[in-house]
Amino acid sequence: MLQLPEDIFNPTMIDMRYRRKTNIIEYGGKVAILRYRDLNTKGMMKLWVMEDAEKNRWWSKTLVLDSSQIPIVHKINLLLHSTTRNGEVMFLITRSRTRREVLEPRPQNTALFYIFLYDLQKNHMRKVEVKGTPNGYLTKFFDVAGLDDVENLIYL
Repeated sequence: MLQLPEDIFNPTMIDMRYRRKTNIIEYGGKVAILRYRDLNTKGMMKLWVMEDAEKNRWWSKTLVLDSSQIPIVHKINLLLHSTTRNGEVMFLITRSRTRREVLEPRPQNTALFYIFLYDLQKNHMRKVEVKGTPNGYLTKFFDVAGLDDVENLIYL
């Protein structure tokens, strides 16, 4: 049984909005927890890594984007999707579920599809444009599979 670090949830984290921005990931072959609730506002994330499961020993660090990278994610609602073999965390843009607006196929609504890759070791975020994708505003459902998730492209 995995016992979470004591400081991972505090009384201010009762709100589900904060819990949604906390995920279990793999970091250097170890179980880790990444909280990214402040990524799109302050450029900050908190990482906890399980050092010793038997003794329930965790270490943690706060990750802060370089000030030049904060505009990449500023006020963009991101969702943690997965981690890659290279140790990068993949984020996707997600739409707010609280807004009730109808998007019409106009030039400003035909945005390209992007993924965001964050290198935990180098503390570097990059925005990757995925070309040749359908308009995300006209498609209700979609999923992303990183190449790390595919063993052989021939079967796709």
